[in-house]
Amino acid sequence: MLLAVGSVLAVTSIAVAASSGPDPAKAAVVWSSVLWLISATIVWVASGRILWFSPIGILLISHFAIFVARPWFGATYQNSLNIFTQTPATEFYLQAAIVAGTGLVSTSIGYALAFRRPSRVPPPVKPIDIHTWRRLAPLLWGIVLLGVTLYFAYILQVGWGFYWSEVFLGRSLTQKYALTESSGYLYLGLLFANGALALIFMQAISQRSPTLAFASAGLIMLFLVPQFAAGNRSNFIPIVVALLVMLIRVFPRLITPFRAAVFIPVFIFLGFIAPRIWRNDLSQGLSFMDSILSALDPVNLFDNFVGGLDMAMIDAFSLQVGAQASGQIPLHYGSTYVAALSAPIPRSLWPEKPVSVDNILNEAIFPSTHQLHIGFSFGIYSEPYLNFGIIGVILVMAVFGAVLGRVSIALLTTTSTTVVFLVAMLTGFMFALVRGSISYDLQRFLILVLPVLTALWIEQTVASRRTPRSTGSRLSEQPRLK
Repeated sequence: MLLAVGSVLAVTSIAVAASSGPDPAKAAVVWSSVLWLISATIVWVASGRILWFSPIGILLISHFAIFVARPWFGATYQNSLNIFTQTPATEFYLQAAIVAGTGLVSTSIGYALAFRRPSRVPPPVKPIDIHTWRRLAPLLWGIVLLGVTLYFAYILQVGWGFYWSEVFLGRSLTQKYALTESSGYLYLGLLFANGALALIFMQAISQRSPTLAFASAGLIMLFLVPQFAAGNRSNFIPIVVALLVMLIRVFPRLITPFRAAVFIPVFIFLGFIAPRIWRNDLSQGLSFMDSILSALDPVNLFDNFVGGLDMAMIDAFSLQVGAQASGQIPLHYGSTYVAALSAPIPRSLWPEKPVSVDNILNEAIFPSTHQLHIGFSFGIYSEPYLNFGIIGVILVMAVFGAVLGRVSIALLTTTSTTVVFLVAMLTGFMFALVRGSISYDLQRFLILVLPVLTALWIEQTVASRRTPRSTGSRLSEQPRLK
């Protein structure tokens, strides 16, 4: 531990010296790297090792990609230009990097304070008992059927022509908005279905049922094809990561160093690069082989991963920091969290209902694209910074880290299939949370799990009503004492 602390202090001293240079983008890379190292060290000391396929592990990976690798690529290959304004990075770029890194350190401290290292290896996960599963399975398959029905209704409403153009001709943001705006919540049908199928998959692997496991996983992959083809990475990556977390929890020796060396590059290509190939190059008329060869060029490989608008959260966040410093955007003192809590209330009933963080920031910073209903993400630290400044980042992220600490304990100690399912789904959404905001992207997580939780509640309600009657009937059959 002393060695770790000493190394962190040494690197911090180097960072302070390096950050005095004239290029804010390069200084941001140094500070982002140092603060990430401090955070990873805190998590490592608290856990004994970093559990990369846990909520805190995925958060560290996501933060590194967005707030460390992205600034490095911008400083190295994009002339230290802000990708949105195409102007040199300013001191607000450096401030944004420090605020984000401070938020990560605060998250790791909250995690360390809440996490308690288990005294034994994780126990085997027990499948849902057969009687409960017989009542629950029809409800889950009913959710799958309902979700597919809603999605087909969405296709019929927008028309097959528009649907195929959206899926196979690359993602047009304006067209995507027009389609989803006219279809309401029908578009979410496959998300409902995938949430139910994920619990079915979890039950299948915990009871060692390969047929059910392959069937449920196959349906999930099939339902993810439209999201993958349209390049909607934030919709299909969480599901894939969640399934992987379930597999690792049930089969702890599944991921060996060799398999990780093979799987991780494949996952990066399929999860981050291939969607952009489909969305951009193919839609511009390039052949499939030319698109792949272009994407595998070393510079283009990094550009497809961290060089585009999809990962430019720190660029957008730096504009927010500058706007707040100039007084263009005032502090909102928690209004975006009220907006999230009041999301189910129609605006017709509450006309003055607060708006979400993305709407506030996009309207203020990107008004022209906001009018076209095109929005950009500012990263997980943007919301607490918008509401309460740097103090908000420290406090909110510390609480968030404490929640992740408790959730990680549950993942390592529970034997419940349902608990592992919920933690795995939350882990899958960590990348989306780091890219977006807690208040908005947690709603997307709830879209997947709420139908499943409703089915569990119905099953428990039915079971509790049956138990007293069956108990009473058994008691009435007991022989009377003479």
